[in-house]
Amino acid sequence: MTGPQDDDLFDRLHAAADAVPPSTLDLPVVLLTSRRKSTVRRAVAGAAAVTAVAVLGVAVTSGVPGDLARNLVPAASYRALSTEIVHEKVAPEVTAVSEAATYERPDGTIVLDTGIGTGADGDRFMVVASVELTAGAPLQMPVDPTLDRSDPDYIQEMAALGYAPMEDPHVQVVVGDEAELERLRGGGTPTTVVLDDVAGMSTITLATGTQLLLGLVEPSGGWSERVTYLSTWEPIPGPDGDQVTSVAVPTLPFVGENVEMYVVRSDVPGDRPPFRAALQVSSSTWNVAACSAEDPGCASTYDPQTGDVVRSTGTTDRRFVSPEDSVMLELSRLPTAAEPDVMAFCLGLRGEAVPRGANGNALPEDLGVDPDAWRRCLLDVSFSRA
Repeated sequence: MTGPQDDDLFDRLHAAADAVPPSTLDLPVVLLTSRRKSTVRRAVAGAAAVTAVAVLGVAVTSGVPGDLARNLVPAASYRALSTEIVHEKVAPEVTAVSEAATYERPDGTIVLDTGIGTGADGDRFMVVASVELTAGAPLQMPVDPTLDRSDPDYIQEMAALGYAPMEDPHVQVVVGDEAELERLRGGGTPTTVVLDDVAGMSTITLATGTQLLLGLVEPSGGWSERVTYLSTWEPIPGPDGDQVTSVAVPTLPFVGENVEMYVVRSDVPGDRPPFRAALQVSSSTWNVAACSAEDPGCASTYDPQTGDVVRSTGTTDRRFVSPEDSVMLELSRLPTAAEPDVMAFCLGLRGEAVPRGANGNALPEDLGVDPDAWRRCLLDVSFSRA
């Protein structure tokens, strides 16, 4: 129900809108930009009511009567998409970020506060993420090195031909305190970058032995629900007190059209890092990502007391190239053509009987095998047959 005061407000808003000059925006560019941000906006739909006032302030200030303009909230230099930080204990000594404070700068850059402390002076790990657009092209079309595929005119030209722009997320992990967060939200460049480009699995190891694991994965929703796991070399205590080799972790939808991210802190004791890979599984597909010697720059060490960062040129974990687990050793010795169903063979070695004639790549519930053993074999087979 509306009253006279509401009608008066609507009249003043309409008058203000009529006073705004015609738009000079380049609509194709605006469309590209809005598509780039759509995942973020879908992920934080609850923030729409909060940010709408600031957006309204931008849209009508130039033509608003003085008394109404004074009542509008001025637009900030960034938008707070979410201010909640929630940490979830996914296993003993393993904590995941299930919600993070997320801010969007005017240029579309996302600043994310994980709330995971470094152990020094109130510093914590943060993420700065942007999406770089390049022109789309047919799959069979060779890339012309003389063309600047990031040129907005070329992007629009290819979009007009029906080739949507390609998105390349650039995700940095940085450290800082509240003042640094404010500076990043305002458009400043990071003071201390610990990882320059997060991949499918990236790691940061602190001097205390604590490890931060981060990675980019496909969205968890959609027609085929995906679950992301972090897989270990050896069994660790699971969330229910049993021994497991894979732990399900939540993901954060925060940048780009088809990108989510996991952020996990591991305090699992031991002389060597416990986690070996990230595994994403759906009802029809599975993907593996690891920080191995073939992926230089995916790992770094950080000393929060001195601020020193050492970026590796590839993992030094010899277990990737010299298996120690008996099943991995057996698989590595197996000739490529000797066993047509390597998954079934691996499951048998792990003590899981696969029904005769069944495909070992079928889902564990269809095979009647332990899901953790099945996921472990996915990793075993992937690494041994690489």
